[in-house]
This record gives sequence, structure tokens and C-alpha cells, in this order.
Amino acid sequence: MRLAQSIKTWQVNPMKSIYFLSNREQCQKNHEDLLLAKACEDRGLHVQIKPWDLSDLASVENECFLIRSTWDYHQHLESFLARLEALEVNGNQIYNPLSLVRWNADKIYLKEMMDQSLPVYPTEFVRLDSEETLREFYCKNQKEGIVVKPRVSASAHGTFLLSSDASEADLKNAFNELRGRDILIQKFAREIVEEGEWSLVFLAGDFSHAILKSPKNGDFRVQEEYGGKSLLKSPSVQMLHAARSIVGSLPEVPLYARVDLVASQQGALLIELELIEPFLFLEYFPESIEKFSQLLFSSKA
Repeated sequence: MRLAQSIKTWQVNPMKSIYFLSNREQCQKNHEDLLLAKACEDRGLHVQIKPWDLSDLASVENECFLIRSTWDYHQHLESFLARLEALEVNGNQIYNPLSLVRWNADKIYLKEMMDQSLPVYPTEFVRLDSEETLREFYCKNQKEGIVVKPRVSASAHGTFLLSSDASEADLKNAFNELRGRDILIQKFAREIVEEGEWSLVFLAGDFSHAILKSPKNGDFRVQEEYGGKSLLKSPSVQMLHAARSIVGSLPEVPLYARVDLVASQQGALLIELELIEPFLFLEYFPESIEKFSQLLFSSKA
């Protein structure tokens, strides 16, 4: 993707109704979805929260769809993208746009950003056809340990930490789970355990708020479902600059974005850019709920 020109405004066609896309488990239950839905309804919008794979959606035309808690999409990626494409063909608006969703669904985008000299945590991309490939990367980085994950994944699904004292069984287990898949490999960012991982949230290209996420003792995953803790906190100037450079590199302004960064010795570096169905920590910063609902209601940001 090419670097975007500076864009100051973001537009959405005026609407009176909107569909929130969820999954069957989260539909009508996800707290963040419900908070945003209420704020939209308070502005006079009619909100319907539906599973993304609901067959009835195939006949909907000329409406707006907001991708929210579709947290199983990576397990059905082809079907998910096909559904969004069909909605677009029917004249529906989709946010974030399908072009960004398709690009962001495969973490190979990190390589594209590295090629643009953007601040990305060093990452290798391989197809895991042999156990020796995994063993080679591990031995090269055994002191720090490595994190391996599928190129298409979400919420730490299929993610493995092979620490400095990983056993032969640990290596075999990770290989057996990821065999034959396109994966990414990163040195373990110990800063995540020691200081936490930052999530900077952007709405219509503008910075909204930041969250510092920390894993529970003995774990490396910062998601709350794994015992991680989250705290609203102001980012450093350097952290904010890095996040803005990443969002500003996109060819179109996303309605929402979450930039996950780690504060390393080399500066603030991107771990992942979330443009599909990120948890946005809206409840931690109530003003963001009002801004998000206003963007959906208004014709101009």
C-alpha cells in the first residue's frame, strides 16, 4: 500500500439506521457494542446488532454496516470477506472499508510497513513446512525467546511463546499446531512483560485515547480474557508520533483504528495494527463513545 496524503476530514453518508456486525456468541452481549449502540440510538439512529454470517443480511441494500465484535472472522476468513463483498455489491457502506479489511486480515502488512521504513517491531515471515525451520529461528534467538503466530489470527489465537527454557515438547507442540501455515516470528518483546503493551485508539484519523495493557504474572498475553489488566494512560510524545505515522501511512482514513505498540530500546515499535474488529476500550474514555456515535450520525467529521 502506498503512503497516504495528509487527510484532514472523514465523511460518511447521513443515515438513520445502522447494522453492527458481531458473531453468534457475542451478538447482543458484547458490552462495548451495547454502549456504542445506545449512544447511536440516543442520537436517533436505529441500531441492529447481527451476526456477520446471518443469511438474512444477503438481501439488505443501501444501508451502513459497522464491523464490531466479529471475533471469529479469522476462522472463516474467506466466508467473512465474501459476506462483506456481497454487502458492498448491494450498495451498502462498510466500515472499515473492505479494501482496508482485506489488507489488514493478513499480517503480511507488517512487512509492507517495514519496507516503508515505518516503526515496526522486527518480524520474520515464513511458511512452516518443517520443524527444523522453527528450531532454527528458536536457536538463533533462544536467549530472548520467540513468539510465533499465524499470519491470519486474532485475540492471540494460535500464538505461542517459546521462552529461553522451552522444552522439546514445547517446540513440537507449536510446530504441530502451525504446521503448513504461513506464520510470523518475532523475538519475544520482554518490554511487554516488564512495562506493558500500548494500544492507541484513533477515530476518523484523530487520536482518541491510549491504554496500557499488562499481562498477569507468569503470562505474556495482555488480553483481559487471559487475565491481563488495562489502564487508561497518556502516551509519550514519541509513542503518539509513531502511532500517527502508522495511521497516516494508510491509503484511506479508517473510521476506527487501534495501534498496538511496545516501548523498546529502539523507540516505539508497532506490534499490530487493528483495523477490523478491535476492542477499542471505549468505556475507559467515555468521550470516545460520544465521538464515535457522532461520526456515525454526522455527514462530516
